Amino acid sequence: MSNVLLGWVMGLSPWLQVPVILTAAAPLCAAAGYALLRVIDGVDGVARAAARLVSRR
Repeated sequence: MSNVLLGWVMGLSPWLQVPVILTAAAPLCAAAGYALLRVIDGVDGVARAAARLVSRR
C-alpha cells in the first residue's frame, strides 16, 4: 500500500478503518484461498492416482 493511501486510512476513525482494510484485503484473501484450493485439489488427484495404482496389485 502506498504511503499516501496508508496515511489516508490511518487518518480515518477506527470504526472506518476496519471496513476499508477488510474491503482492500478481500480480493487478496479470495485469491489465496482459491490458490490453496487448487493445490489441495492437485494433491487429492495425485493421492487418488496412487491409490488406484496400489489397489490394482
